Amino acid sequence: MDYEPLREWANKASPFMMHNGILITDVADGCATASADLGQLSLNPYGAAHGGFLFTMADCATGVAVHTDGRHYVTLNSSLNFIRMAKDGTVTADARVVKRGQSVSVADVVITCCGQEVATGTFTYFCLDAQAEQ
Repeated sequence: MDYEPLREWANKASPFMMHNGILITDVADGCATASADLGQLSLNPYGAAHGGFLFTMADCATGVAVHTDGRHYVTLNSSLNFIRMAKDGTVTADARVVKRGQSVSVADVVITCCGQEVATGTFTYFCLDAQAEQ
């Protein structure tokens, strides 16, 4: 299956993602990668990647990963564990679907910077298409 249209849509559909300089770089069946270069607007007062910035990256990557089945989703729940600071370079969020159900799907994400894990998390999504079928 060709996931290029999904990648292109994701990079244009979210002004919030674009505002934060986050791009979906790769999409495959049940997987997606988001990346962004750290800059002044993505840092916290300590000069490290802001937690909200990392969370946004994780949400974007996992959201695209669950969308690879062609259905429509919204975030239902999420958890992100911060492991270490990222101070400069390119941050990458690699997501993969670990459970796909009729109405709920779950994806894990690993965020790295300069070859080191920065954060890991799990995001749960509700399928809007399942709600329409009821």
